[in-house]
Amino acid sequence: MKSYIGLITVIAMFCQNSNAQNLLFNNGFDNHFNCPSACSGGNLGKIENNIYKWKGTFNGSGYFHYCGDMECPNQLKSGVPNNFMGYQNPLSDSGYIALYALIGFSISDYRGFAFQKMRQSLQPGNKYWIEYYTSLGDSANYAVGALGATFRTDTLNSNSPSSSQFNRPFKLERSGEPISNKISWTHINWIYEADSSYQTFVIGYSKGVGQYLEDTINVGSNCFWCANSIDNEWSFYYFDNAGVFPIISNNQTLEVCNFPQTLQGAVGNDIWFSQWGSDTTQANTLQIYGPGTYTQTWRTDTTVHIDTFFVEALLPQGNFFTNDTVPMAIGGSVVLNGPAGFAYLWSNNQISQSITVDTPGTYWLMITDESACNRYDTVVVRYDTPVAELFQFKDQEFDIYPNPASEKISIKNNTKQANISLEIYASNGQKILQTQLKNKTEIDVSEWNNGLYFLKFVALDGGSYPLIKKIVKQ
Repeated sequence: MKSYIGLITVIAMFCQNSNAQNLLFNNGFDNHFNCPSACSGGNLGKIENNIYKWKGTFNGSGYFHYCGDMECPNQLKSGVPNNFMGYQNPLSDSGYIALYALIGFSISDYRGFAFQKMRQSLQPGNKYWIEYYTSLGDSANYAVGALGATFRTDTLNSNSPSSSQFNRPFKLERSGEPISNKISWTHINWIYEADSSYQTFVIGYSKGVGQYLEDTINVGSNCFWCANSIDNEWSFYYFDNAGVFPIISNNQTLEVCNFPQTLQGAVGNDIWFSQWGSDTTQANTLQIYGPGTYTQTWRTDTTVHIDTFFVEALLPQGNFFTNDTVPMAIGGSVVLNGPAGFAYLWSNNQISQSITVDTPGTYWLMITDESACNRYDTVVVRYDTPVAELFQFKDQEFDIYPNPASEKISIKNNTKQANISLEIYASNGQKILQTQLKNKTEIDVSEWNNGLYFLKFVALDGGSYPLIKKIVKQ
């Protein structure tokens, strides 16, 4: 389906798909059946012992909640925002998990992973938006970059599997600088095309054995409990608001008369993330300066959309006159014809499809279609018998700058003629100015309406054919 952009701003409206929800249960890590506590034997930080739907590896995973340490309030190990890893408020609601990226470079398997069986399996060939938020723990002295996510076809029924059960590197490995922000949350996201019917989602550190140093940097730490442990090499991250969303794709083809245009994508009070292309600057509008393909990615609490705009320019200016030059006998006349099916405006203010002219020169025609879109072309009428005393002005004989213009234009006369008249017409054919051209003429255009204008150069002594050039006021 095609749409036409008739105004500067186009608003795209799209349907919602009620089935496109987050495939993860308890994605904010808030629903729990036990409060994590430093005083409950075997309960400290164990994901599977505290929160619904999620499980964690035997080593290196933990859970924190506002209700943590209720039995031992002086411990401050499993609570929120204070815990043994540092200080951090949840991104939303009341809890989050934490996973070790590494504990000592020499230990290959002591790293944490969290996983769950999703609401439904991924469909091969379909695209999904994968995301979570992460923050480096205050006590960590190393930051890593390759936090990642992967999918499995099995359900990992063991409550506490070993980290070695997870193949590395992950399918969805984040590339980039190490994540060293200990103050606020960093948004991690991918677009992933499923290659199998995966049913289990896993997050954690995605580098394999022997790959730690590829993306690891020391960021310093005030870790009071780990100073003498395994060379003090610790890296752990908080995780919150994970998501696996089927992507809803919407395509729209837009035909555009002229540029620039402003695309306005989806709008609504429930939209909390929106960006165009790969630009991380979030915005609902995009200024475009030519045809092309433009995408907006946006999401609500329940859906992720990728809307694609295929912007096509209408036929370029010109091309509807069969010949650029029409011969005319001296003392005769010719008929100039415009294409059928439009509204017409000729340079001599006639509005019929055809006009009859008996004077050599350059004539322009502007046609307007049913969508109020304009196209423009010129045709030159010449005597079919050479007339020595007549010549044609050339484009390069007149310099017009700047073009487009907003405040003023300067016109430089490069001809050797001094007796030249300049006539300026608006796109509706109205003459708005006539003056005699100097070697350099400046014209104030600041009060003109934005749009297309035509400049007609006429030799007052009749020694040349008129020349028409166009400018744009913006």
